[in-house]
Amino acid sequence: MSILVAVVKDGETAIAADCLCSFGDTQINDMDNHSMAKIIKSGESYIGYTGWGKYENILKHYLTKTLNSSLPSLNSEIEVFEFFSKLWKVMEESYGLVNEQCNRQDDSPFGEMDSSFIVANKTGIYLVSSHIAVSKFSKFCATGSGSEYCYGAFDVLYDLNISASEIAQKSVQIAINYDAHCGGKIELFNV
Repeated sequence: MSILVAVVKDGETAIAADCLCSFGDTQINDMDNHSMAKIIKSGESYIGYTGWGKYENILKHYLTKTLNSSLPSLNSEIEVFEFFSKLWKVMEESYGLVNEQCNRQDDSPFGEMDSSFIVANKTGIYLVSSHIAVSKFSKFCATGSGSEYCYGAFDVLYDLNISASEIAQKSVQIAINYDAHCGGKIELFNV
């Protein structure tokens, strides 16, 4: 599990995540032994994910090998949607380890990626649901385990005289403190 947040305030955009790595019931918190990056830089954007660690491998491979160095433009809801729609198609065709509709229990007609994403760049922050629905947020958003704690933190912290980076870091720390599925160090990037 993971916690991933993004905050826009006073011209600054920050994206942050925990670095907990889990292998079943085993949790790895030792960053000197293993680093679990959940945020990947792509051009002028940062793409963060929650869910299976395999998404780090898939995203890195897709961005570096499949796209042949032509980094995607992720500057609007439509561009983010197009990127993830293409990624979904490539995942089904090229990554045989991706199960179709893993543990699906709802009546939704849409595909399920078993992961959520946040894209952060100069144009804003975009939440990509597991069904590839893209929503743009003007102040903050969170996804993953512990996100409800982050929304409470955003509500308290956003109007204080602190930066987007401080809000992002503090909200992830609160999720780490209170959600059993969040942990490790915090990675933080400014756009």
